[in-house]
Amino acid sequence: MKRIQLLLLALLIGASTGVYAQQDNEQQPPQGAPARPGDKNGPRHHGPRELKLAGIWQQVQRNSADQTLVYLPVWRVMQGDGHFLSFVIAKPNAPAFLIMEGNFHSAKRDGLFLQRVHKSLTNPELEGLEIPIEYVLIEPNLMEIRYMIPSQDKPIVESWERIQMKVPEGVK
Repeated sequence: MKRIQLLLLALLIGASTGVYAQQDNEQQPPQGAPARPGDKNGPRHHGPRELKLAGIWQQVQRNSADQTLVYLPVWRVMQGDGHFLSFVIAKPNAPAFLIMEGNFHSAKRDGLFLQRVHKSLTNPELEGLEIPIEYVLIEPNLMEIRYMIPSQDKPIVESWERIQMKVPEGVK
């Protein structure tokens, strides 16, 4: 099972890091994705903030006892072209499945991006909405995000760690 998960992650890392090699003016929106206003389905031009967030991120939370990171079976692929998708592996020996996909783009200020959800298995009420998401890069590969959704009274706070192309300590 570990080999299959590592293979899946290696494939995803290769797919998402390939966007760095593309020129910004050659990138096209994903097929079927609606264009942003004024886009006319032409090339999307994304700034350095999209590239700063590009990568494969795994959701984490802090262990309250010793503050170590606990890795959750939830991943988000954020591509340099502004497309994202999230997937989970719900239990051991179970297949991964997509839970959300859409586009994101930088807002007018640093520390904020806008996420448009095209499909959501877990929160269908988010489909078609553009959600402002505040983010803080605690470290280059660790970020905290904060956002509101219509069905919640309080902001949702999540932590995500970018997956690196290296074998983590303690894994053989």
